[in-house]
Amino acid sequence: MRGETRRQCTTSDLVLLGLLMITIVHLITGLETAGAERMLFRLVARTDRDRFRSVVVSITGAGSVGPAFREAGVELMTLGVRRGLPGSPGSARASASSTRTGRCRSRS
Repeated sequence: MRGETRRQCTTSDLVLLGLLMITIVHLITGLETAGAERMLFRLVARTDRDRFRSVVVSITGAGSVGPAFREAGVELMTLGVRRGLPGSPGSARASASSTRTGRCRSRS
């Protein structure tokens, strides 16, 4: 076709055509029953699955809410980090806190 300009497909075009899906990774400390976990489940459950692929990554384990994500067809990954172990996010936070205040906290 003469005089017609062609444009390249953009990422948005590919998403609209269903040829490219955007993956959203949700990282959360754990999946025990609490407010953040319930809100994450609502968010993921209401996400447009034709356009977005949701992956939930729990730093600890699946907890009590994990099975609900799996039943809803959401990919769930767990890292299995135990709370309070050296090198885990919780221990770093406790260590920084005790350094600031000059006190040591024991964790059971």
